[in-house]
Amino acid sequence: MVLLAKLIAIALIMMGCAVVLKRKLLEKAADYVKADSRVYIIAVLRIVIGVIFIIAAMMKSANWIVPVLGWLIIMSGAFVFAIDKKKTIAFVDKIFAHPSPMIQRLIGTIPILIGVLVISAL
Repeated sequence: MVLLAKLIAIALIMMGCAVVLKRKLLEKAADYVKADSRVYIIAVLRIVIGVIFIIAAMMKSANWIVPVLGWLIIMSGAFVFAIDKKKTIAFVDKIFAHPSPMIQRLIGTIPILIGVLVISAL
């Protein structure tokens, strides 16, 4: 489970770097999320990743950072189910569809930081 959490962290780092370096990638991801019910699929994926982080932290007896990140990821996934689908898609459209270069760098930096924190804590 620890190895799986580290692989997820490496994937987060790579995705964050791709978002920072390639501007059109974020717009394509926003279009992908808005189609059909993919918002819910991504929410379930977030919940699963959060559970993996929490279990890996318990197995490794890691410091408090990884379980807190796991709970935050779980809550962000559950939050999607708590609000209306139209509001979620409107939020994705507002933030991710046409971000300024500074916002795009920020959006890409967040998964990089999460990945680095998870790898260094485990």
